Amino acid sequence: EQFFNGPLYTLKALSIATTLVTLGATASIWGIMKALNARDTNEFAERLRHAVLTKLPALSYRMYRPAEPHQDDGALTQNSASNPVEWNWKEAEVRLREAFDKGGVHNWASAALVEVEAETTVERAKRGITQAQEKPTI
Repeated sequence: EQFFNGPLYTLKALSIATTLVTLGATASIWGIMKALNARDTNEFAERLRHAVLTKLPALSYRMYRPAEPHQDDGALTQNSASNPVEWNWKEAEVRLREAFDKGGVHNWASAALVEVEAETTVERAKRGITQAQEKPTI
């Protein structure tokens, strides 16, 4: 026990654990890439996204569904952000500043939620994702 060095054993254990995790993750990703016949990371990401969309519809619905607005206290104000055609970042910044000046952090957070939803609607429209997607059965 006189030659026991705690920090040295700790470093050794951490090194072994890090090596095992790295090797396991690398082997897993390599195996999945081979199973999907992906040549590079971009193709791997594309095929994995496609697999999630087609094989796990409940998960993809939860990932890409529009957020449900909160109707608790009416703090969400209606503004032109609900119209996706007219939404842009500069006007959103002005609306967020006004919300913060009028009601502090709470109103700013509510306005930020509205702006995020408006931006999401615009991005979905650009990508051709419709909001009328039916909820898949689980």
